[in-house]
Amino acid sequence: MSDAVPASLVNGTPDDLKADLIALLGKENVFHRAIDLVRYASDASPYRLVPQVVVLPRTTDDIVKLFRYCHETGRHATFRAAGTSLNGQSLSDDILIDVRRHWNGGKVENDGVRVRARPGMILSHVNLMLEKHGRRLGPDPASSAACTIGGVIANNAGGMRCTVQKDAYHTVSALTFVTPSGAVIDTSKPDAEKRFAQAEPQLAEGLLELRRELLADPALADRVRRKYTIRNTHGLRLCALLDGETPLEIFRRLLVGSEGTLAFIAEAVLETIPTSRVTSVAWIPVPTIDEAIALVPGLVGLGASAVELMIAPALTAAGQAFEETPAYWKTLDPKAAALLVEIGAENSDSLEATQRKVLELVSTVQLIKPVDFTSVDEAIELAWHVREGLLGLVGKNRPEGSTLITEDVCFLPERLAEGARDVQNLLSKHGFIPGVAGHAAHGNLHFTLVANLGEAEGLSRYSAFMTELVELVVGKHDGSLKAEHGTGLNMAPFVASEWGEKATAMMWRIKQLADPHGILAPDVILTRNPRLHLENLKSFPQIEGVTGSSQCIECGFCEPVCPSRNVTMTPRQRIVVRREMVRQKADSAMLAQLQQEYQYDGIETCAGDGMCSIPCPIGINTGTLIKQFRGRENSPAAEAVALSLAKHWKAVEPMARVSLWGAHVFSSVFGVKPLTALTAVVRSVVSPDLMPAVPGPMPRALPACRKPTGTAPRQCTSAHVSTACLAAIPPGLPLPRLRKPLSPCPNALVSRCGFRRM
Repeated sequence: MSDAVPASLVNGTPDDLKADLIALLGKENVFHRAIDLVRYASDASPYRLVPQVVVLPRTTDDIVKLFRYCHETGRHATFRAAGTSLNGQSLSDDILIDVRRHWNGGKVENDGVRVRARPGMILSHVNLMLEKHGRRLGPDPASSAACTIGGVIANNAGGMRCTVQKDAYHTVSALTFVTPSGAVIDTSKPDAEKRFAQAEPQLAEGLLELRRELLADPALADRVRRKYTIRNTHGLRLCALLDGETPLEIFRRLLVGSEGTLAFIAEAVLETIPTSRVTSVAWIPVPTIDEAIALVPGLVGLGASAVELMIAPALTAAGQAFEETPAYWKTLDPKAAALLVEIGAENSDSLEATQRKVLELVSTVQLIKPVDFTSVDEAIELAWHVREGLLGLVGKNRPEGSTLITEDVCFLPERLAEGARDVQNLLSKHGFIPGVAGHAAHGNLHFTLVANLGEAEGLSRYSAFMTELVELVVGKHDGSLKAEHGTGLNMAPFVASEWGEKATAMMWRIKQLADPHGILAPDVILTRNPRLHLENLKSFPQIEGVTGSSQCIECGFCEPVCPSRNVTMTPRQRIVVRREMVRQKADSAMLAQLQQEYQYDGIETCAGDGMCSIPCPIGINTGTLIKQFRGRENSPAAEAVALSLAKHWKAVEPMARVSLWGAHVFSSVFGVKPLTALTAVVRSVVSPDLMPAVPGPMPRALPACRKPTGTAPRQCTSAHVSTACLAAIPPGLPLPRLRKPLSPCPNALVSRCGFRRM
């Protein structure tokens, strides 16, 4: 295939580059094998760039070293955290900098009013820290369980409940950042302004000059202010020139939404918002989109925390895919629409009062079904699962080999109904599914494009659609071409179309002032290439279809729950590499190299627990796929032995307990080193796959569960349970009370497994 990794990378990173970076950062912080380059070549976008090397810096000093190296050698680098970006902003064809692995951690401050977090901290983990304080962060994208703070700030992410006033731009109060020249600035320090001016004099003066120019052009200044009254993540955030009065105030604001093009954000302090003590949701189904959107201002005025728009075709598909959804969804008129409304309050009385006001508001319109509010946790979870599951539905049902592209645009609230109709008509005109959904309270619409971009017809159709979309959103409605997903490679060619030549020139000047040597994320946000969005599109070759693996959209939602994510590979990466194997010719050296490296990284280290299927929008169980690969390696005799052991586990378990007890006694008498040496000899004679190593002190065997008396079930005590262990619990065994999960468990999983939620 045309996007197959070239044979020149069969040995991984070029020797000189590998040697330089190992000397700079240490061997353990440089990923240089062919399989490493392949697994980092994809993110959640439709694009694919193969990096020359992947580095994992640990400190700001490491970042400074990397920036200096890029400057001295003429190389460039791109940051990557969770890789959930939808527009290609976390890809690189040179140096890719992983800022997830070693950049985790956060701290709650001022009783939850503020939180301090590093860029690799997962958003939902921060919210878990804030939960006991009754607070959360403002941004709440659908990828909250996977995306990181660094990505949220870099993209100025939104979400269902995130108003413009609650986004990262408005809630980030301080940043610690590293400029491309190597200056490390903590904006919360008293002398930060002075240090910034001393370290970056040209940048500081240039920002003030740009501010003066913008203020001297009232028409452009007013346009900038107006453009940011609605969601807009297209281009660099020019309103920072109006909102900040000093160079550092301006630059701190510019970094939000800059997608890693201006500096590295090492730490952020964000203001939090209160959470509602009680919530309820309801569906409001009406005959047309116009009638649905007409209700939005009133619902927002009543304090609805979220108002989501879904049209009938999407609801019908959801009704067929998800159990326990309303039966009438399956027979809706295609012109119908519904609003998913969430309201929150401090207490039940206040919640019920708001519910009554909502029912009064909708009493004047024609309803397909009566509105029924619910505060049942499972019902609320189902409602949001339906709303957030649309991407998975389209991804799962798309034709084999086709690409799924997610777009999001924003209209002024008063033009949302007309804008939604126009987008639907444009989708139909170009042969795409005319389905739209979105954050109606914010004028933000989402839609998906499915096409085979490896064929001339599919690429031409996508190109024509994008050209007309720009004219529709900007020319007709003066909306935003990117509302909350960031610009990336996808929308960079259209920045000037939305902002005009003067505003775009200002953005270029900001980029050149901050990054004069162009070492950070070239072509992200700003590009001279008008066809950039049509280049480096990844193919989706068919692989094994086990549990839908071949339909993987590479979103990365699976990665935070994978036990091997920090050891070898994640479920997404296992599929990404498997696809690359299919791209390669049967006799290629690259295929042989990937197969060799995949054996350990992809197959042997997969826990096979199936946890990845829980957050996956398609429900892919990569563990099952890997088990199939393992099964191909086993002989019939080995399979028979394994089956026999499984059938006689009652006898095997005591033997394992005795073995652990014996190892413990041996090491207690003779020490650990003799035991380690003894097992090493046995491993060399028998097989490393059959005889486990003993790298350190062995655990004691746990006491057996109490035997049942009469018909009473066997009892076990409460336990600490990791999500990676849940799938290993034998069927029929009464499960322990979940005292403290080692990683977050989705409510649905906890309920399904029979746990009581704490």
